[in-house]
Amino acid sequence: MQGRAVAKPPILPPLRRFASDAWQFARAAHAGQVDKAGNPYIGHVAGVAERLARMALEVPSWGAIERDEAEQVAWLHDVIEDTEYGAPDLVGEGFSGGVVLGVLGLTKPPMPVGYADWIGMLGRYGDLAMVLVKLADVRDNADPRRLAVLEPEVRERLQRKYGPAEDALVEAAVCLGWRPTAVQGARVIEARQRA
Repeated sequence: MQGRAVAKPPILPPLRRFASDAWQFARAAHAGQVDKAGNPYIGHVAGVAERLARMALEVPSWGAIERDEAEQVAWLHDVIEDTEYGAPDLVGEGFSGGVVLGVLGLTKPPMPVGYADWIGMLGRYGDLAMVLVKLADVRDNADPRRLAVLEPEVRERLQRKYGPAEDALVEAAVCLGWRPTAVQGARVIEARQRA
């Protein structure tokens, strides 16, 4: 049947994006941006992705695809919020609907919502990938090495902001199926005792 002009539905599924693709996109999207200390912003994004990759190994129900897609969300978590790129751009680049929804779920809402309330909503309504990426984000933002280069009042404000957020996110992640190591699990017990 040579020369048939009518398009047939594809036989093979669309090509899947990988964490390495998300890394390349994030590097381009965040090019020229710096963090509060003046360091290239991609360093923060890489820190989040590295932390998430370790935490993802502690989700017994996840296979390689789920771990990779969560890592994609980690690489892309600030793209919509902090760059000129939006969800349509991510879709156009071939990222899956699950990855794009994860990034959207981690993008601060346009309405005025306090940080603690937003973290609470994420913990209640987000999926495990979103919660773990946000936890990795909070932990990277609260990293003593990153905080040490900031002014004391900024450092103290961020510590007050991120401590309760970390506790809430750890508890939500455990409820959603994350099985952290004993040290991380101790944070859940401490958070419940303080509540």
